[in-house]
Amino acid sequence: GISDPDVLVTEDHDLNPVSLYAETKVEVERFLADQNGFPYTVLRLATVYGAAPRMRFDLTVNEFTRDLWAGRELEVYGEQFWRPYIHVRDVARAISMVCAAPLERVAGQVFNVGTGQGTSLLQLLASLNKLLGTNISPNHAEPRTGDIRHSRADIARARSVLGYEPKVSFEEGLAKTLEWYKG
Repeated sequence: GISDPDVLVTEDHDLNPVSLYAETKVEVERFLADQNGFPYTVLRLATVYGAAPRMRFDLTVNEFTRDLWAGRELEVYGEQFWRPYIHVRDVARAISMVCAAPLERVAGQVFNVGTGQGTSLLQLLASLNKLLGTNISPNHAEPRTGDIRHSRADIARARSVLGYEPKVSFEEGLAKTLEWYKG
C-alpha cells in the first residue's frame, strides 16, 4: 500500500492493502502467523512475469508483450508509475532456496522477493519497442482506482538469510518472454 517512490519497503513496514487481492494476501499471512508452531514462510513476490505453461495475460509485462508483438493497440494507465518485477525463474529459485534452507532459518520469516528495482510502464514500453524493432505509442488513460502509484521492495533480508540474488535481468526476461510468443 505504500506508493512513495523514495521508500524502499521492508518486510517490517505496516501492511496497508489497497485491493481485495492484497487484502486476501495479508489475511493469509496473519492466519499462518496465528497457527501455533506451524513452520510457515512467506514470500512477498514482486510482480511476476515470464512464459509459463498456464500463461497469465492479466500481468502487465505479459499483457504488454503480447499486445505489442501482435501489433494491437495498447492502453496504459499511469505510464509514469513504476512497479517491481521479477522473472518466473527467479521466483522458482527463491522458492527452492527456502525449501533447501534449515527450518530454523526460515520458519516464521517473511521475505520480499524481487530485484529491489522498479520499472516504469514507459520504460517497459521502450524496452519492448527496442526488442521488437517498433515504435508503438500507447493510448494514455487515467490511473484506475486502487492502482499503486510506485512500489519498490527491499530484498536485503532474502539476500542475507537465503543468499538470494536475482539472476534474470529485466531485459533478458523480456527477451525470453518475447521468444515464447514467437514460438
